[in-house]
Amino acid sequence: MQQNYMAFIQKKVQFGFGADADIGIWAPDLEVTAQSASFHDNAGYCPYEGRRITGWPTTVVRRGEVVISNGKLLATPGSGQFLRCASPELAQPTGRLVDAVNPQKNFGADLLDQY
Repeated sequence: MQQNYMAFIQKKVQFGFGADADIGIWAPDLEVTAQSASFHDNAGYCPYEGRRITGWPTTVVRRGEVVISNGKLLATPGSGQFLRCASPELAQPTGRLVDAVNPQKNFGADLLDQY
């Protein structure tokens, strides 16, 4: 297992033919206004919409291919890969309702059965 892991890590940290070359180039002083279109995803919204952000990626290289350059998406749709991972501990269900949807704490409103 460790030998495979080391081969994996060596491929990740090398530059050259056959290396993955996943790189993000960051402009730490660049100020932008967050817009959902600038996130290059299919969510259709951005939780930071309209907020001023300092620091922004200008170029992204994925598997050796430039996929974002100067804010323009150059990747072919569907060319990415979904990387499955475990949910972080803080994202695990607790079995408790938050106060806003708990009928015992929100004046008896059963908000979850309305949908």
